[in-house]
Amino acid sequence: LGLPVVANVLIAIGPEKTCRLCTLYPARIGRDFRETFRTMLSLVVTQDFMLATPVEWQVSDRIIVAPGLSTEVAREKFGSLATTPLPSGKTYLRYVDCPDISAASFQQIVEGASAAPPPAMQPIGDIAANGFRAVLSAEFPDFRCQTTKGDMAFHDFLADGLPWTVLFSHPKDFTPVCTTELGACQSLCNEFAARGVKLIGLSCDSVDDHHAWSRDVLSAKGLQGEALDFPLIGDKDRSIAALLGMLDPLEQDAEGVPMPARALFLIGPDRRLRFSVIYPATSGRSFS
Repeated sequence: LGLPVVANVLIAIGPEKTCRLCTLYPARIGRDFRETFRTMLSLVVTQDFMLATPVEWQVSDRIIVAPGLSTEVAREKFGSLATTPLPSGKTYLRYVDCPDISAASFQQIVEGASAAPPPAMQPIGDIAANGFRAVLSAEFPDFRCQTTKGDMAFHDFLADGLPWTVLFSHPKDFTPVCTTELGACQSLCNEFAARGVKLIGLSCDSVDDHHAWSRDVLSAKGLQGEALDFPLIGDKDRSIAALLGMLDPLEQDAEGVPMPARALFLIGPDRRLRFSVIYPATSGRSFS
């Protein structure tokens, strides 16, 4: 009949009836439900303990103290607090032992979860209402952007070099989960390239901040150098994040403006979306 095939969509819905996780796969690719379960555990830890999960986190791994929890309170509450020294001198990358999230503890947390309505989302200009929709085969819009590798038009970047592109967003520079994710991407850059894929990130700070942050990223990962091998887009006014539907109304700054979720888009040689995942800001993704 020539009708489109239903894609493999997975949406995790929180007690407040909002989307907390979304994956969009082509119909012919099977999903990994172990990754879904890992992310749900991450959401539980985040909402109850004021913690966040680093990239590739597993239950036995140490866990990150969220920026909203002071070092003094974290030390009293969890113990075994360790702060990673970074070139910037900032003390945002703090680890503690993972709290008990056994089956019994998990059930108690779920039963006590809040069903409060989500906060109102403040739109960012007209773009927020008229942006790109992340549906399979949608063509990505072109836009001008400033990056750590120079100013560019996004379509020019897609057409240059390797045919496939992974675009991924981060809420903010000098934040712990983002730092671990960028380090993982730097380590995997050559593996992506061997498969015909180039990387480009986006974070809602200036390009100058991105350059300084990159040194923290490399140091935290134990890597040498001053710059990442892939560009980071500067999106201080969040206009590009709004255009691409990356904003998360549950994560807001002090002014009530939404922060970007952890969105990841795989873009084909034809500039069309082939795969996407959207994670909450406090849950590190699995790039493996």
